[in-house]
Amino acid sequence: MITDGIEQRSISWFRSRVGFLTGSKIADIMKSGRKKDETFSDTAKSYLYQVAGERLFNKDFLNDDGIFQDYIDQVSVNTKAMQVGSRSGRRCKIFIHADELSGGRDCRTIFLQT
Repeated sequence: MITDGIEQRSISWFRSRVGFLTGSKIADIMKSGRKKDETFSDTAKSYLYQVAGERLFNKDFLNDDGIFQDYIDQVSVNTKAMQVGSRSGRRCKIFIHADELSGGRDCRTIFLQT
């Protein structure tokens, strides 16, 4: 979803994404369950239920800044690295542990330009 002219992580930006599958979460949907017959993982199911629930939101709640901000606070992931990366114009160094991807004790360094 392209949101031109809307400041990222603003309340308007979050409102424009409610009820839509977003690119940053597609990887969660692609994971299969732990058992052979499970199509989706618990994380995938949780995200799909969240999006389905968002599509049923009462428009009055969605348009009330206070109530909607409470919702954002409950469902958003906000780490120190994300805060630093979004506030500074500098290059940020973030360490990513790629255990799940490589199967080992691998650590990768990624530089992000904000």
